[in-house]
Amino acid sequence: MLLAIDVGNTETLIGLFGDEVPDAPDAMGFARASGEHGLNYHWRTSTVAERTPDEHAMVLTQLLDLEGLDLRTAVTAIAICSSAPAVTSQLRRMAGRWFSDLDLTVIGPGTKTGMAILYENPREVGADRIADAIGAYDLYPGALVIVDMGTATVFDVITEEG
Repeated sequence: MLLAIDVGNTETLIGLFGDEVPDAPDAMGFARASGEHGLNYHWRTSTVAERTPDEHAMVLTQLLDLEGLDLRTAVTAIAICSSAPAVTSQLRRMAGRWFSDLDLTVIGPGTKTGMAILYENPREVGADRIADAIGAYDLYPGALVIVDMGTATVFDVITEEG
């Protein structure tokens, strides 16, 4: 399964995507994610710029452990999208130290995504906005307006051609 990490300025969203949809409620007794589009588990943590690579590994392993999952056997790849460069760096270091056998994708400036960024300076577009655009277009091909209401509210427009 893919462990997706979306680091925002205030909160970090973590999702585990795969083909299987678990039947049982989560560890707190709540209904699991719907499984729509392959999302099986999701968590939300505070974004902490000072968190070390070891602390990131500990948080991720413990979150999966709460669900009865072992990160080393349940996760086959990690994808990171971050608007906090210091956290991105620490997550890269975490993946290199603790999960070097897993495929790692980090969306950021210069990442080849196949989607043109028609912006005066494409390197100024945040990784979160790029990930939003790619994900939305993959799920709903065609012209789109994407509204992301994070710490800042941003609007992105995708043409019919992507």
